[in-house]
Amino acid sequence: MRSWIVLCLLFAVSWMANPDSARAFDVPAAIWKDYESQGWRVIGQASGDLNRDGREDIALVIEAPDGLTEPANACSADDDYSDAPVRRLVIAFAEPDGGYRRAADEPRVVLRADEGGVMGDPFEEVSIGNGSIVLDFYGGSRWRWALTLRFRHDDGDWRMTGMTDTQTDSIMNSVLTYDYNALSGKMAVTAEESPDSEAAASEPLCVACRVGEHCPQTGGCYEGTKRAKSGTTLFKVGRKERVILSDYRCWESRTGLLAHTGFLSPR
Repeated sequence: MRSWIVLCLLFAVSWMANPDSARAFDVPAAIWKDYESQGWRVIGQASGDLNRDGREDIALVIEAPDGLTEPANACSADDDYSDAPVRRLVIAFAEPDGGYRRAADEPRVVLRADEGGVMGDPFEEVSIGNGSIVLDFYGGSRWRWALTLRFRHDDGDWRMTGMTDTQTDSIMNSVLTYDYNALSGKMAVTAEESPDSEAAASEPLCVACRVGEHCPQTGGCYEGTKRAKSGTTLFKVGRKERVILSDYRCWESRTGLLAHTGFLSPR
C-alpha cells in the first residue's frame, strides 16, 4: 500500500512539472514533416476516431515561424487585422497499414495569437469528441467571448455540426450563450442576468430578436434586440445550408451564426 502511494506521488510531481506530457502523444512525422522542416511547431493536438472506422485519427494545430503571415486570416484585405504567424488545422486519417492520410489542411479556421483582444492568444485547445473536431477559443476585454466550433467528416467534406458562442460581461457577471446544433436544427439561447438587481436594471442583458419579430429600441436594449429572460429558450431553426470547414471564415464574415439561424444580427 505504501509503495502504491509513493508511485502516485511521483506521478503527480512529474505531471505538475510538465502537465502537457500527460495528454501529449508522438506525432507521426509523415503528417506534418513538410511543415516541421520549415520551422512550424505543434501548439495543439488530439486523437480519436473521426471517420467511424475504429482507428485513432489525429488532429494538429500548428503555427508558422515568426514573419510568415500569409495567407491572410480573412476573406478580404479590408477585414484582416492579424499580423501574427499563420496557424493551420491539419487532420489525418489512420490507415489500415498503420500509416496516415492527410484529410484536411486549413489555414484560416484557427484564430491567431493576436486575435483575442486584451485577453491575449485566443486559442485554447483542439479536441475530438463524438466523431467531431472541436476547436475552443476565448478572448475579449470587459465583454469576454468564448467560441466553440465543431466539424464532422460527412460526404467527403468537413461539415459544421455545431457552434457555441458565449458572451460574458465581466463587470456585471451576466452571461449570454447561443448554442447551435446543426444536426438537430435547434438553437438554445441561455441568459444569466447579473445577480446584482440594481446593476441588471441599469444595464440589462439584451438578446437577439428573431427575423420578423418587432423589436424597437426600448428597455435599455438597442433595436433588433430585447431584454433577455433568465433561463434557456430552445428554438427550432430547421435545416440550413451546410457550413464547410474550408469556407468557415468567409461564412462567418458574410453571414455569421445569428443570421444563419434566423436571428437579427447587430452587424
